[in-house]
Amino acid sequence: KNIEFKVSMDGIGKYNEYIRRKSVFEDLESNVKQVLNNSNCDIFIWTTISMLSILRFEEVESWCKKNKIHYEYNILKDPKMLSIVNLPDPIKEDLIERFSHIEDFVSALKSPRKEDLFQKAMKYIISLDKIYNTNVFEVYPELEEFVA
Repeated sequence: KNIEFKVSMDGIGKYNEYIRRKSVFEDLESNVKQVLNNSNCDIFIWTTISMLSILRFEEVESWCKKNKIHYEYNILKDPKMLSIVNLPDPIKEDLIERFSHIEDFVSALKSPRKEDLFQKAMKYIISLDKIYNTNVFEVYPELEEFVA
């Protein structure tokens, strides 16, 4: 009688396309809206909160609220290097303020970071950029100053 769709989405527009390689946000959005137009369908957005997705999570929240879609999140734990815990302290402080309404985020962001894991994550992301002909710093410029 009723169909439930769970959609993985880690950002809006280019942010989702960067994190979820080969996705086309316009297509995802169109599909979501088609589901919303069916009275026997429910849709939920699921976001994995990683060191990249958290930087633009407000956009996911706003998009879901605007479209009257329920959303949930899962804070990434593995691989540890991509965890929000390892973001640079100035970024973490900003995120703690921005997400003061989400206890899970604040708690994770207040955990001690490991600089070596952040640098390892950035090397990994930059190596993927070479493969996909992308540039993390064009999408997330706030990270560049912290890369050794």
